[in-house]
Amino acid sequence: MATKTKVSKVKSALRDFEASAPYAVKLSPPWYGWANEVKAIFADDADISVGELEESDGAGVYVLSIDAKTESKANALKIMLPIVKNFGNINVDIEITLNGTPLDFIGERTSIPDTINWINKLFEGTEVEGQCYEMFGGYIGFVVCPATIVQFYNDNITDINGNATMLFADAAKDVIDVPTGVNFCTAAIR
Repeated sequence: MATKTKVSKVKSALRDFEASAPYAVKLSPPWYGWANEVKAIFADDADISVGELEESDGAGVYVLSIDAKTESKANALKIMLPIVKNFGNINVDIEITLNGTPLDFIGERTSIPDTINWINKLFEGTEVEGQCYEMFGGYIGFVVCPATIVQFYNDNITDINGNATMLFADAAKDVIDVPTGVNFCTAAIR
């Protein structure tokens, strides 16, 4: 009898908690956090606008639309972002447009110097700068990012207020598709 009372008290307390704080049991899936991270990376770039993440077909396919105002940035987006970002059985298709028109550009990056060149085009007019060095018969690239913090909504268990806070370089590393040998780093504060 005592166990039955304890169980009913626990169930009652759980119902009361869910009723008073429904937000506590609703977490954002990781693909929404990733889309918000993409928005945070390009938030200060007047030439790039990132749309809302939209469900495409109800079968685990989402679409993230990104529009660029200049052809060089649109091409760089097409090269540097993945065509599809996979989260297990969920896919996020990334659609790049140039002033609202679908982009047919199919370019490539075959080397680390090519990658650094595309990164510099992507972040033209910002504080982000890619640098390439030849070392030991090969290349190594560094993408020097400003020493700034980006913060965006990401309702997961890491922050009670639903915010994600990270260095710009860490967010860029999560979003931009680069080969081994290209490293994101934070500029020194002087």
